[in-house]
Amino acid sequence: MNTSIARDTVMTASFYTTCSTADIKWLDANLGSTRGDYICLEPFSPFQDNGTCLASRVRLNPTEINQGPNDPEDRKKTACHEAGHSIGFQHGDDKTDCMINGPIPDTTDQWRTFGGHHITHIADFFG
Repeated sequence: MNTSIARDTVMTASFYTTCSTADIKWLDANLGSTRGDYICLEPFSPFQDNGTCLASRVRLNPTEINQGPNDPEDRKKTACHEAGHSIGFQHGDDKTDCMINGPIPDTTDQWRTFGGHHITHIADFFG
């Protein structure tokens, strides 16, 4: 995901040994039938609720994600999807990128990245 974020937006993915410097803390968890979840730990601004977050916790459920022929692609899609929530993106059945609900329809790259609409929002917000 770092490659596609850096290529298409002004966002990057970096890995830290301590969580205090990370924007998103990633964990694996048993979430029942839920593939992943997101919670904002520190809103971008206490006076502005635009859905963006300075510090988040994302949990991924490998047991639920790894149920089919496209497990590596589903993991990348779910990680992209949950990271999208940290910058205010909503999900839905009509999405054409990683913000779509549930498993990916096929293995094309569009399901593991942010589409043009979301990339524009990222560039506008972080640019």
